Amino acid sequence: MVRGWIFKYSDPLKPPIGYVKETSAFTMYLLGFQSGYNMAAKDTYDIFSGEEVYPLLSWAENYCRANPSIRFIDALIALSNNRYPKRQRVHP
Repeated sequence: MVRGWIFKYSDPLKPPIGYVKETSAFTMYLLGFQSGYNMAAKDTYDIFSGEEVYPLLSWAENYCRANPSIRFIDALIALSNNRYPKRQRVHP
């Protein structure tokens, strides 16, 4: 079971190279979740439209820290519920 992790950089849009390697699995999981969500949800073209991946991961990390008994997928579900009102509904 994957739990939260620790971000150790100051600029969420420019993480250090080694850090990128450490978080690549979380990044791929988030992007896969996004693709699946977009395909399955009605009236949704892109749940995280216009957002960079590292701020999304940071949001999920903060959620995991606040709820240490949850799984990473639970944080992504909470993130998608948070972003749902701002989703892109149709293809541009």
